[in-house]
Amino acid sequence: MKFGLLLPHFGEHASKEKLLEGSKLAEEVGFDSVWVRDHLVFEPHGEMEKPNRTFYDALTTLTAIGAVTERIELGTGSLIPFRHPLITALMAGTMTQLVGPRLILGFGAGTFDHEFEAIEWGDRDRVELVRSNAEILRKVFTENDVDYTDDNFTFANITIEPKPVGGRVPFWYGGTRQRRCPYGPRLTSALLKPAASTRVIELATIRA
Repeated sequence: MKFGLLLPHFGEHASKEKLLEGSKLAEEVGFDSVWVRDHLVFEPHGEMEKPNRTFYDALTTLTAIGAVTERIELGTGSLIPFRHPLITALMAGTMTQLVGPRLILGFGAGTFDHEFEAIEWGDRDRVELVRSNAEILRKVFTENDVDYTDDNFTFANITIEPKPVGGRVPFWYGGTRQRRCPYGPRLTSALLKPAASTRVIELATIRA
């Protein structure tokens, strides 16, 4: 059994001190991982959260935490596919060079339409965007001169450096959308489930 901690990087409790000192404390007391959510245009979840739209970027936050910790794993639960996957690949590879092979890329399709409408991706199939990310990251994390095309992204002869330390960054799929993950073990390392029942890791519910 492993234990992870969702960090206060959003809303009224978001602060540098809480994130960095809290993560160091989590490592000291034995947590296996710390986790962040992901949003572009954050809207608090109704009665669950107060109406404060502060939201620290997921990957930037994990990089800062990685710089002040040594072993604790750094997870996204879940990263939403509003970034171009080549940007995510560069950020993930850079992160592992700076803090070691501790990153887990948990992905989900997202809850809110307005975040995709803001970048003019409102008509895209978000589950298929996750699939595109899985396919592209799998390739560019280990290959050079990559050619790729699907309904979402097209590029040719692309090499992303630095490559991640330790090989491909684990890619997990999770979320509460009714449409199930269609990817299977070829593309995903594990499933993030919204209940503490998975054999891979037991976490409190993480909503994106």
